[in-house]
Amino acid sequence: MTLNAAAMGWIALIAGPDLAYWQMVAPLIISGAGVAMVLPATQNAVLSSVGPQQIGQASGSYSTPRRLGGAFRGRDLVAVFAGFGSYGSAETFSDGFAAALAACAALSLAGAGVAMLVPGVRSQRVEHGAALVASGQSEATKPPVDVEPSHAPS
Repeated sequence: MTLNAAAMGWIALIAGPDLAYWQMVAPLIISGAGVAMVLPATQNAVLSSVGPQQIGQASGSYSTPRRLGGAFRGRDLVAVFAGFGSYGSAETFSDGFAAALAACAALSLAGAGVAMLVPGVRSQRVEHGAALVASGQSEATKPPVDVEPSHAPS
């Protein structure tokens, strides 16, 4: 998310009526790389934090707010654009565009900050392993977890 924030901030800084598309290629690549790293990692963190019988619920709980957040974020960015710019001229459009991208950068940076507060799956596994060692168990001697059979029609 930090890469996305940096890229959106970069575009917001260079935005202007005379900005050529090729001047946005580097920040757009950086933004795409940042988002491409974040989305699979967050989905993996969510789905690996639950048991096999709860993966469907976890997937829905992950996807629904993400889609709703995208819709609300889009609406809010239109409001930012309207507050700082308009379609009246190239200059006023650039002003609104730059403000909306600065807001995107701020939201991405806030998302990166929140993500730093979430404990990682690795740290949870390390704590779980330490608890097993302290109790004299290992993964091999731990009793198996009962998983409900599938409710698929036969």
